[in-house]
Amino acid sequence: MQIKHIFFKYCLRYFIGFLIVLLACVPIIVVSHSIIERKVLESNWLRLEEGVNEIDQNISKMAFIDNIISANTHFNRLIHTDGFLLSNQYMDLVYARDQLSEFGYIYTFSPYFFVLFQNNDCYVSSYQCSEFFSKNYYPTFLNTTDQDGNSMDAKSFKDFLFQTSSSYVQLDSITYYQNSSAHTLTQPILYIPTYTSILSPHEKEYRLVFVLDSDVLMRRLLTEDSLNYGFVQIQDSKGNIIFRYGNEVSLLDNSSKTSGLISGVNDSYHLLSYQAEESGWDVTIGYPQSLITNEVSLLMNIIAFYILLGIFAVLILTLFYSYHQYSSVKKLFTVVPDDKKSLAVCSRNEYETLSRVFREITQNTHRYKVQLDQLDQQNRIIMLENLIVRGITTKEERAQFETFFSTSTDYFCVVLIKMNVPNPDDYQPTLLCIVEYLKANYPNDFVNVHSSPSDELFLLSLNPSDAPNVQSIRKLFQTIASALSDDTGTTFHIGISAIGTDIANINACYHQAKQVTQAFINEPKNIIEIYNIEINAVHENVVNPEFLTKLYNLLLCGEQDGIEKLFSRMITYYQKMPMQYEDQKPQIFYSIRNVIFSAGLHLSKDNLPKDFLPSYRMNDTIRMMSNRLLESASQICSLINRGHSDKRLETKDNILQYMEDHYSEVSLSISHVCRQMNISEKSLQQIMKEHTGETFAASLERIRVTHAAEYLLSTTWSNEKIAEATGFAAVSTFYRVFNKVMGMSPGSYRNTHAAIQNSSNMKS
Repeated sequence: MQIKHIFFKYCLRYFIGFLIVLLACVPIIVVSHSIIERKVLESNWLRLEEGVNEIDQNISKMAFIDNIISANTHFNRLIHTDGFLLSNQYMDLVYARDQLSEFGYIYTFSPYFFVLFQNNDCYVSSYQCSEFFSKNYYPTFLNTTDQDGNSMDAKSFKDFLFQTSSSYVQLDSITYYQNSSAHTLTQPILYIPTYTSILSPHEKEYRLVFVLDSDVLMRRLLTEDSLNYGFVQIQDSKGNIIFRYGNEVSLLDNSSKTSGLISGVNDSYHLLSYQAEESGWDVTIGYPQSLITNEVSLLMNIIAFYILLGIFAVLILTLFYSYHQYSSVKKLFTVVPDDKKSLAVCSRNEYETLSRVFREITQNTHRYKVQLDQLDQQNRIIMLENLIVRGITTKEERAQFETFFSTSTDYFCVVLIKMNVPNPDDYQPTLLCIVEYLKANYPNDFVNVHSSPSDELFLLSLNPSDAPNVQSIRKLFQTIASALSDDTGTTFHIGISAIGTDIANINACYHQAKQVTQAFINEPKNIIEIYNIEINAVHENVVNPEFLTKLYNLLLCGEQDGIEKLFSRMITYYQKMPMQYEDQKPQIFYSIRNVIFSAGLHLSKDNLPKDFLPSYRMNDTIRMMSNRLLESASQICSLINRGHSDKRLETKDNILQYMEDHYSEVSLSISHVCRQMNISEKSLQQIMKEHTGETFAASLERIRVTHAAEYLLSTTWSNEKIAEATGFAAVSTFYRVFNKVMGMSPGSYRNTHAAIQNSSNMKS
């Protein structure tokens, strides 16, 4: 095998791999094309929807203006005037023009609108008015041509408006004067409101005409790029065609589609339709396929650029990784021993060469295995020592620990032996005697590790029947210590931990055994003692009167987070003291359960859930028991918090009712209400803001203004008397607050509603 061939082989392999990844991007290109086309159509449809809705809103406003005009006194006088105006009616004509001028700010689509009357020759627009429309005004200030391009005189134009039965008519052009200059609109649409109601009984006696600029309409419905290439058709609610725009709009005559793709002479068009809710306009636009193609071509150019860039990157990566692999293989062959280089000559590739080399090396596996086993045993001993001393915190460490025992280690204890051996050479034989004696006389599993020059750790597993105490283990080590002390003169200080019930607490047992040996470190005789958990841990017991009092207060306050932290500290403590937990389990459970029950007495029996108090379970761990008690405490917290919320809502209702009953009192203030409700000002403001969204002052102003408005409409009282009756200290304050809340002065409010009432009475 020649080394130089390896480089070319890797080049070919990596190039093919990278090329496959690059080709996998082709479906992305296809999907991108479809996404862009869909996005373009969606943007045009959204433009159509927004434009139609905006037009629809303006048409609704125009119909609303027609209703207002029909109810206007000045317009009604003009409507009922036959022939020429009387001298006292000229001001009605001026007032009507001013009224139309004010309406010009309500809508945006009609640049020009006017009113003609059937019984007289009056004319009113937003800028001009005339009593001689046919003689003087038309065609000097207004000129129109019909759809065929024929010029219309004043009479034909007026007859055309009054005789048409459609709300929308189209002209070829209209010229009008506005701001002292002439304006000409081509293909305008005239909108004549036909909405009838009780307020507009004179539908046939006048015509309100809005001129809609078709160019403005098209710019609302079409995007800038489709104005010159697309088409638009507008139909009213009866199916009559109002307006058409575009060279190929006639395609809609032969198509029943409201959406989809149709073919034209010069292009294909996507049909998009939308119908207005109020006016009933049905608008259909044709968006050219060529515009979508132009946008997609930009993406294709970008993708083509990135494809070329990708091919270049493929070449660079191929060379880089090929050389990287080649250099690694080359280094491998340079380090092959001289007596093994002959293997490469007869090999077909580098893998066969490596196979031959490794086959030679594996012939010494037995020697390597013995060395690895010794190293593994040392590592296991070190690992076990770390687990005992440092503790077990993860699932992986628990699994590692369990590999040292053939049976379950649900119960265990730790024994720490400090040996003071007069002759150092006797240390190992003494330790060996201890281990052999335990193997012969201890029925369960055990392991031992060397933790310091004179300390030995023994971990002994226990049967459940041996769990109540460790006296048998103490007797066993007493026998060992007595025998070896007599033979070697060794002094033993042996500490035996309490029984552990979870290997996660093994380090706690280690510290218990260590604490015992340190207590007798200066004793010159053999000491074999057991850690007394009750004596050493009584001052650390967390479930005490202080704990229970704090839990009770947290429950009444609904402090869920504080309760969870309290339980978490309790769990942490008892996990470190498993024996103390086992001894005091019933006392712990019923103490906490009684506190939860006492807190539940503050709630009504109807609100308490059934069986909300958990029952005692003998086999529960501290975490299992705490979780069940915490769940019960959480239920009580939720119910207490709900009761607090209901009480705040009731307080809000009482506050508002008190304000309604005493709004006429000038001295009514937040401090006065707080004294009546027996709450603080801060609490009152919080309740008002939370449930009404207003401050106390804003709510009081709103209540007083509401009653003042009722007095304005139902009485003839003066503003001073109404201000006094509604609790305002001064008339100026009454004016200011009323204008702020109602948006107008008290006098305007009374006059406006009086005019509306008079108009309604006249019509009835």
